Amino acid sequence: MKQLFILFSLTILLVACSDKDGNQIATDSTAVVVPVDSTPVKAINAASFSNIHYTEGINRLGAKSIVTHTTELYSDSALQHTTGLHLLEGEILTVEEYIGNHISRDWAEPVYKISYTLDNQVQYGYLPQSKIACQLDTLKSGKMVSLTVDYNQGLKKFTGEAALIQSEKILAKEKIELDIYIEGDAPYTFYYYFDFEENKPTGLAGIQESFSISTAYPACGYAAYDYTFLWNGKKLISCPETFSVSDSGLFYSHSYLIFPSDSLGKSGYIMSILQSKEYEEEQAEEGLMEKVNHDSTVIEYKWNAGNFTFSAADTVLNTSRTYYSNN
Repeated sequence: MKQLFILFSLTILLVACSDKDGNQIATDSTAVVVPVDSTPVKAINAASFSNIHYTEGINRLGAKSIVTHTTELYSDSALQHTTGLHLLEGEILTVEEYIGNHISRDWAEPVYKISYTLDNQVQYGYLPQSKIACQLDTLKSGKMVSLTVDYNQGLKKFTGEAALIQSEKILAKEKIELDIYIEGDAPYTFYYYFDFEENKPTGLAGIQESFSISTAYPACGYAAYDYTFLWNGKKLISCPETFSVSDSGLFYSHSYLIFPSDSLGKSGYIMSILQSKEYEEEQAEEGLMEKVNHDSTVIEYKWNAGNFTFSAADTVLNTSRTYYSNN
């Protein structure tokens, strides 16, 4: 499985922050073995993320998007007046211009001028971000993947809705909570970037395709998140969220998934691996040393092709160790 959060951490966060792994002097005799996927992974760099700040509109101007929620088309950028026309789920449109933000309770929601074709005539109007896909990608099968961002007032969180599309028809949707950090006071803006990745076969019974959506902000202390989805021909199934976060000289932590098809995978299970390190400086006989606290956790989720849920899981390994580095 292509762990985007790990790659993002290695190429962005850990490069921007201090590199903490040097020569190590172990202080315990217990070897901690944590499964790590040894399958080569394609390198990801920051340029692969949509390099557009969300307050400037995350949809690229001139790019195609798709209506993900049936909506009336507005005739003004303040979203006060409608044209009387309805755009249905799956309709293709073009993002013409980012207009600004419309305050929707606690969200400063971007608004776009869009165009679409009706009876061979180009029509124009305005739509908010939550009605259209902010990102689109195409799988090898020809199906399209979309992501729509919204803000859930009750949860006080940004949310995402992934959709699988074929021939302008939405086959399935799956909602996720985006556990990104929200800064300042309301109304909030969403300033993270997005990226898509199609995954190799998982080895899970009944799964035809798999893809991941990553969201990240390239700075120390900001967590990058990865959301993996499975398609069984009828519905999208979301997997446990994974993440990567680092802060210069203090800590880094990351998690990732291992599937049955991975080199250390287990048949009939999804494994979630969490590793974290915290750093402290201590004076020793050898001079100033760096104390490293390293925690590892392995969680197993039994796969059920008919009704999978990751609310119930078994922790099969939970270990800690301390060592010193003369970095």
